[in-house]
Amino acid sequence: LDYETMKTMREAGCRLLDVGYESGNDEILQHIKKGTTVNQLVSFTSDAKKAKLKVLADFVIGFPGETKDTAENTIKIIKVIKPDLLQVAVATPMPGTAFYNWTKSEGYLLVDNLEHSLNEDGFQKCIISYPNFTSRDIEVYVDRALKEYYLSPEYILVAVKNICGRGGLHELRGMAKSIWVFINYLRSKSNCKGELQGIY
Repeated sequence: LDYETMKTMREAGCRLLDVGYESGNDEILQHIKKGTTVNQLVSFTSDAKKAKLKVLADFVIGFPGETKDTAENTIKIIKVIKPDLLQVAVATPMPGTAFYNWTKSEGYLLVDNLEHSLNEDGFQKCIISYPNFTSRDIEVYVDRALKEYYLSPEYILVAVKNICGRGGLHELRGMAKSIWVFINYLRSKSNCKGELQGIY
């Protein structure tokens, strides 16, 4: 989407864009055939904010080729674009996809039943593990990405700006819901056996 299109969308009543950024690393974006670069993602976000559209940014950690360095790139770019809302998920290979077939053939898939990709609280857990980037690494980086953004001064400023703007009551309700989900996520993590730690 270009700026003029987003501006027209806003004038027509659109308020929020749910955007699959996927990764903050160009090599990962190329590997998954996303068709975009990190610079394009940053420029897109800037245009969306200029058009007064809010952004829900979706990122995934654990794609083929992921390393601690590429995951750090994703955490960094999240802080650069400062989305209004953020979702970060572990990469989950779905049956019938090339990703699923590859992880299974290489022995990186940890389960046969995708029902095991959710914990008892309904949150995602990682079902893939690479030799140099394990399932634990992936979950730790997802955890870090969410905590470091939602608990950061940068996000607090974004939140205050949204609440004080037009439709502030609606924004406050939406934010309260998001905070509740985030608290439950943290609670779920603290209840998990072998709580994630060590990369801080």
